[in-house]
Amino acid sequence: VAIGIFLIQQDRGMDYSNPAYRRRIADQLEEAKEYVLRYKDHPAVIAWIIGNEVDRGNADVWYHVNEIAKFIKDNDPYHPTMVALANSDPVRIQYVRDRAPYVDILGIQSYRQIGNIHGNVLEAGWEGPYMITEWGPDGSFQAHKVNDFAPIEQPSHDKANLYYQRYQDYIVSE
Repeated sequence: VAIGIFLIQQDRGMDYSNPAYRRRIADQLEEAKEYVLRYKDHPAVIAWIIGNEVDRGNADVWYHVNEIAKFIKDNDPYHPTMVALANSDPVRIQYVRDRAPYVDILGIQSYRQIGNIHGNVLEAGWEGPYMITEWGPDGSFQAHKVNDFAPIEQPSHDKANLYYQRYQDYIVSE
């Protein structure tokens, strides 16, 4: 199991740059520490995923992620740390590289832009491993909408074709 450590996203009520949130950030760190200590010796643990698409526009979160990753390294040196990014923007990857050096693996979640991942990782100068942690046909957030409201879902055969095409083009071939 790659165990996820939940972190509040910037656009969901946490401001990692604002000193007024210092207590909430500290509480989140303590919860993460307790979680790691509780599960680090479980035989099913493979890795720790710190946050899920957590930066949402605020790169200061990576200092907090790094603090958690360092705690994991100090207390569980047997399991790697990773993060899950929404897409592979080279600037975001550079922030992880520069501000969170205790992160071992990039998890990248990408749909329509899956073909950009390898080049973006190289452009960002990431030298560690990375994995595609979410992919598939276009996400509902990328779909055309009826009256700018309800997403139009692709037919199942179109989704199946996109799965196959993207798997062949960007996973098998890379």
